[in-house]
Amino acid sequence: MLVDPRVKSTNVEGFAPSVSNAAQSPVTNIGVKIFWYTLLTLPLGLGWIWRPIAKNKLIRMQMDINEAASGIEVKLMMRKDTLVKLVDATKSSVKWEKEVLTEVTALRNVKSVAPKELANTASKIDTAGARIMATLENYPNLQSTAAINKLMETADYIEREIAASRRLYNSNVTLFNKAIFVFPKSIMASALKYSMMPLIEASEEQKKDVNLSF
Repeated sequence: MLVDPRVKSTNVEGFAPSVSNAAQSPVTNIGVKIFWYTLLTLPLGLGWIWRPIAKNKLIRMQMDINEAASGIEVKLMMRKDTLVKLVDATKSSVKWEKEVLTEVTALRNVKSVAPKELANTASKIDTAGARIMATLENYPNLQSTAAINKLMETADYIEREIAASRRLYNSNVTLFNKAIFVFPKSIMASALKYSMMPLIEASEEQKKDVNLSF
């Protein structure tokens, strides 16, 4: 979402930026098309030389995005396994609320993460992880147990890795989105009918505070 600094905000709670993943595609005007056809007709064939270079660059950028998304999927599955083990290891000592156990049961059924389900699955695992860790904070004695402590440290480590992977994904997506709208790559992007790739954004559930009651 573009922000116009000339417009005074009326939001009394302050500025709350949000991600805009609206599907947008580059559009070349008549002037750009004339320039492009002129390059193609030049004796040196500069347009024909530049065309495969630009196309291959955009393809490589898409592959970088796919690789970053795959990295997130792998780490999400690692965190899911860790959270399930953490609940299993503490079931006899922790008073788990029904909703937390329901979330963990749902996580057990997640065998892999399909790319189109990445955002939804990530939201579920994020929510379950926050609730599990918040619950365990009410049992400080358990945190001194070697096995439990190791699982909690592993979950914390994976959490940082996921955050890093998400930053890498968003960085690659931002580079691609800028490239397809900036001349001259916008010419090739328009010809290939490319559109903006979505950035990772927090779900409404993830934005909520974790509220636990016993």
